[in-house]
Amino acid sequence: MPGKSSIRLKVNRGNLKRMQRRAGPAARAGAEELLRASLEQVPVDTGRLKNSGTVSEGRDEAAAGYSEAYAMYVHEKTWVSHPSGKAKFLEDPVYDGGVQKAMLEAAGDVFSRALK
Repeated sequence: MPGKSSIRLKVNRGNLKRMQRRAGPAARAGAEELLRASLEQVPVDTGRLKNSGTVSEGRDEAAAGYSEAYAMYVHEKTWVSHPSGKAKFLEDPVYDGGVQKAMLEAAGDVFSRALK
């Protein structure tokens, strides 16, 4: 038909299943990159906060964070000056283009290995 065009894609179901099984590990790889960047910005006094940095993985998701009870207060109190590090030490890296790129590349590497 004139004026119409279409593209037909065929999905390899085996590859799709392998990718689905790797979603959690891929998300974890991205979260590890986020934590790595965050560790460069987290305030250090005793080192307890920095040492509490952790990554957890679910079936198709992952999270980076800090387990010390006071982590949220240090993170949110932007008016407090720290000798090393700064507030928003976990949030700011999320918006950093270089960190975003590293997160995507890490996740992409996991997916690429799943297809080999």
